[in-house]
Amino acid sequence: MNSMTVREFFKKLNGMAGARVSLDTYADSIMHKTREDKFFREEYLPISAVLHYLKIPLSDQIELGNETEPWDALISGSYILEITQALPKEEHKVRCKIPAGLDLNTFINHASDAKQFPGVIIDAINKKVQKGYADERILAVVVSGDYTMEDDGVINSWIPQIQAESSQGNFTEILLVERDRHKVFKIF
Repeated sequence: MNSMTVREFFKKLNGMAGARVSLDTYADSIMHKTREDKFFREEYLPISAVLHYLKIPLSDQIELGNETEPWDALISGSYILEITQALPKEEHKVRCKIPAGLDLNTFINHASDAKQFPGVIIDAINKKVQKGYADERILAVVVSGDYTMEDDGVINSWIPQIQAESSQGNFTEILLVERDRHKVFKIF
């Protein structure tokens, strides 16, 4: 079981971040060389942002699903958190080339990936809503700052279209998490 206090979770996250600061370990982390790298980038960092957003006390408990549970995190025994990534097609190919340096064609393709937004967010939400979870969950849709230009105005301009082309379904809340700035925006 992966149960701990929120304080212990933040300590674990800080340790994982510290282990990824050298050029080699950072590159490996971006390429998801290990399962832990994937959990760190795709789940733990977004979970951390949601914990701050919800103002969860450091003494509360968090349990990490780590693909062994039907949820990504259980927070304070009452919040069930579902995490999904909003990624452009072929994102994994670009992500794996970043540590080696982007050639001009890859850089152009990566820049044009931003044109797929907010559509990929809408698709990610709709796929999760279609699953029809019976319990009360919060959905956190994760996006990279590469695609938001780390600009609140860009994200806020997407929200009306996201709301118009998706629904809340059975989720108690749907949040957009910009992983790079650790920011949360409420969609529903």
